[in-house]
Amino acid sequence: MSFRWQPTLEATACPACGSAHAHPLFPQDRHGLGLATHLCLRCGLLYLTPRPPASSYADFYLHAYEAYFPSRARLIAQPNIPAATAQLRLAAYRHLLPPGSRLLELGAGDGSFLRALSSLPAVEACGVEPSALCRELCHSRGGRIIAPALEDLSPNAPPYSHAAAFHVLEHCVNPVETLRSLGARLADGGTLLLEVPNLAGRWRGLGMLHLAHPVMFLPASLRYVVETAGFTVVSLEEREDPLLECSLRLIARKQAGPHLVPHPAAPDRAALDSLFRQRLRWWRLDRCRYQLQAWLNRSQGHL
Repeated sequence: MSFRWQPTLEATACPACGSAHAHPLFPQDRHGLGLATHLCLRCGLLYLTPRPPASSYADFYLHAYEAYFPSRARLIAQPNIPAATAQLRLAAYRHLLPPGSRLLELGAGDGSFLRALSSLPAVEACGVEPSALCRELCHSRGGRIIAPALEDLSPNAPPYSHAAAFHVLEHCVNPVETLRSLGARLADGGTLLLEVPNLAGRWRGLGMLHLAHPVMFLPASLRYVVETAGFTVVSLEEREDPLLECSLRLIARKQAGPHLVPHPAAPDRAALDSLFRQRLRWWRLDRCRYQLQAWLNRSQGHL
């Protein structure tokens, strides 16, 4: 598969705990770049190694993300599905957002959730979003994006009462530091609303394993990452709802001061090996399908 943006790859330790002790689960990714999925034997995080260096990912999201995932651009250009998903989230979280709440969404996309929050009384919502395409769509549809990234926010801005990140953390090369940076924008006791793909869920095929997912989560490893970043988990549930399939939903509160986080129990390697064999039984057919789609995209001038 030939793209204009071709990454160099490097081996990496676990992005959450730093351990180099890992168990290989699968040797390939949907784009055929040789990104192998490994299981950290210390904290249970799933992560890609080798993968592009952390410094390359900013360039990837600026210049190549839509080329690798053209279906995403088509999805956000048609607001029906993002809007319906936002309404499901609004129904799930509205009881946590009393009047006077101020929410910051990391990776706000086209702003569907920000717009859904406008139906709540006296709730202020804004977001950060790196994609220029998404920022333009959000502004055109009435959402409020205030910066491309967390580091672009004013250090003197008042803290938020709530932060949200929906299917964003799996895109971060350092999930603990990302959550710490997000937590720095929250008042003590502030609420974190978090959703990520669930590798213990009902997924099938190579769609989950790709360049834009340098880390992936099981329930225990998500809890570990969130607690290590300075939060207390209030609830953690697995979701298989329409539009929210294979998702983990977590609600947490920002802690004040340092705290000790125990490592999760050792993951069951045999069970995960079996799960990956079952879910990736037809992965070669998946690869052919993605290669055909890439050829069609190139022939239509998308790549």
